[in-house]
Amino acid sequence: MNKKIASVVLGVLLIGIVSAGLVPYLSNLVSGSVEVEGPVFYFSDTEVVINGVTFHALNLNEFDGEIGKVSFTNGLESQWFVSEELGVNSFYPANYNFDVEICAKPDTVDDTIGQVTLTLKILKADGDFRDDNICEAYINNVLTTPNCVYGDGDYEIYPATCSAGELTLEPTDRFVLITSDGAHAITYYIRLYGDTKFKVTSAI
Repeated sequence: MNKKIASVVLGVLLIGIVSAGLVPYLSNLVSGSVEVEGPVFYFSDTEVVINGVTFHALNLNEFDGEIGKVSFTNGLESQWFVSEELGVNSFYPANYNFDVEICAKPDTVDDTIGQVTLTLKILKADGDFRDDNICEAYINNVLTTPNCVYGDGDYEIYPATCSAGELTLEPTDRFVLITSDGAHAITYYIRLYGDTKFKVTSAI
């Protein structure tokens, strides 16, 4: 779609999802308030190679069933997830609402509580990023455990939210989500079973 997504008199235009990508459900004036579900991006263990760089996938609206887990340790490592091409020229002001299933294992006796940073960016077709991050969300007070074995109550779903204004895009742009932690001697494990995701909702 080449039309910009905008608010209108007596109503709010939100976007929905179709198989071709992100498009507005509504394009005319509406009376009253209209609420349409925004897109959901599921973290997947599927690998995606773009310009020679390997990412994990962000599935649009439906988890592809590729289960697994990824890990990273303090500022030395991070994990990167990428969506399909967004297919729009702009994106409405939005809240980005995350649910991330995490287990944290301390690497020293001193680090018992961690923090995960979620950085959302736009990846261009040439492999470069647009100038600024969309936004950053922080998961604070991530409790550590000696073992990270799913089924023993070691994993917990942590919510986080960040917001951004309207985005100017190219149809070939993609979301990139980076998980990291800059300071703690902790190894984080993120479980990819369909519960780790983020949902986009209108901030208008």
